[in-house]
Amino acid sequence: PSISYDGNTLFFFANFGKSGFGREDIYFSERTKSGWTKPENVGSNINTDNYEGFPSISPDGKRLYFTREILGKKVDNKQCYKIMVSEKGRNGKWRLPYELPSPVNLDCEKAPRILADGKTMVFSSIKKEGRGDFDLYKSTMLDNGGWSEPLNLEFINSKKSDLFVSVSPCGDLMYYVSDGDIFTTTIPESLRPIKSATIQGFVLDSITKAPLSTK
Repeated sequence: PSISYDGNTLFFFANFGKSGFGREDIYFSERTKSGWTKPENVGSNINTDNYEGFPSISPDGKRLYFTREILGKKVDNKQCYKIMVSEKGRNGKWRLPYELPSPVNLDCEKAPRILADGKTMVFSSIKKEGRGDFDLYKSTMLDNGGWSEPLNLEFINSKKSDLFVSVSPCGDLMYYVSDGDIFTTTIPESLRPIKSATIQGFVLDSITKAPLSTK
């Protein structure tokens, strides 16, 4: 699962049978005063008859990162995926996704996570210079829209399968899964994402005190 940074939209992937487009699709549910809404499919622009999974929503809610299975590609009997991203249009609909460019998606990728700065992404990959299984790598979005060379997070990687990262909003703690067990560790200063702050509140009419429309 991936929850939006305002805590009101939950993205996850599942197989709901005939209600979906493929084996695994991405769905979302919204938090309301009466609870969470019935899950909705994010739509055919993102979901296909393939396997779409591991969603990660950007902090501004405008980019949805996820993975799509690469049919027939396995490394050491591990299924490989490519990292995709879809951007939300002005009409609120998700646009057709595209693959993240090189130097990402050159090997056997899985489980991306965009961090609170909206520019730092941590994902798992099986690479020749790795330690033998899925290792964690960090890449940063560049000013031209490209991505930096993935950096091996050697302080955390092991010979086991290291996956499913979650990083605290202030960027100092990392939670991850290694061969099914959950671990946490402090992130070295040099590897932390760009510091950011989140401000939440309401804009009200000064006379009626009613919330102002965002449209």
